[in-house]
Amino acid sequence: LGLTPTAAGPRLPLMIAIADWLDYARSCRGRPDSPALNDGAAWLTSYLAARANDADQELDADDFRQLLKDGQTILLLDSLDEAPDQAERQQAVRRIEAVARAWPTCPMVVTSRPAAYQDKAVLLGFAQVSIQALDPPAIDGFLQRWSAALFPQRPEQAAGYHLSLIHISER
Repeated sequence: LGLTPTAAGPRLPLMIAIADWLDYARSCRGRPDSPALNDGAAWLTSYLAARANDADQELDADDFRQLLKDGQTILLLDSLDEAPDQAERQQAVRRIEAVARAWPTCPMVVTSRPAAYQDKAVLLGFAQVSIQALDPPAIDGFLQRWSAALFPQRPEQAAGYHLSLIHISER
């Protein structure tokens, strides 16, 4: 894992697919060890601990809670728009807001395509930033660098992959 240096010290980046987090919570409903509050911040530490356990890492919910409390992580919550429906998007929003209140020194980035915001799943107290579409030269440059990063030891394969991506993007 790479650490993000900050004035407060290094931060551990924690990437969380929101749909996976919601699936996890749904699968835990009714279990005696699930978090008490349906919209509470404890769902995050429970999920992170379950993921760490699946990866045979020796971190539990208390370890993650301490990292979050100390501001030693940066949360990257991906794809709010991929929640299965409006009700689950709203639930994700409530949980994200609970996390922000519980650990205010922990920076957080939440991504979503605009569709989630059209359904009024808006995070209170979060700055909204829109990313503009890339123009064709920027797309080509990105795809070229992406291909080179995927195949750093095989430039010919990277070039072929880049061409296949360009072909797909032109459709």
